[in-house]
Amino acid sequence: MGQIAPSTLKAKLRLIAKIALGLALLLIAVAFIYWLFEVRDLPFDQKVWAQGTWDNYVMRAAHQDESYEGPAHLHASDLYRILKDLSHNMRPSNRERMLENLYQRYNLQGMQSNMVVNLLGPPDLLGTSISAPHLEYFLSRDYLLNEYWYLDIKLDSTGKVSEYKNVLN
Repeated sequence: MGQIAPSTLKAKLRLIAKIALGLALLLIAVAFIYWLFEVRDLPFDQKVWAQGTWDNYVMRAAHQDESYEGPAHLHASDLYRILKDLSHNMRPSNRERMLENLYQRYNLQGMQSNMVVNLLGPPDLLGTSISAPHLEYFLSRDYLLNEYWYLDIKLDSTGKVSEYKNVLN
């Protein structure tokens, strides 16, 4: 009575083997998909950095153009870039992905402001504080919290970089 018929035991073992094989294949597929879509750092590229993001365009327009009336004021040619950026909201921007390589390749500390602008292009915003002027380059935006990350480059009185850091605004 406590014994299992050999044919029933074999059927149960086959079922367990099929389930184990299915789980293994599922795990391999998930690992492959993760590897395929994994966000990797990018090498610093001036042209890609200069493209910025839709947020860069909107923020620049809002801060520098008194007549700016919001996103409806954009040109139709910007539509593709806007949709692309919005669809990739959950992924870090190209600028964020290039930061590590930028810091490794270029020593910004002590660099003249005109050299920074030659390297990174014109800043998205020119900021001034009581202590010193600074250049701001937008990195990304969190749409849920409406927060912006940007690279803040502070300049000393001679126009050299005295400090640079990623800042959450």
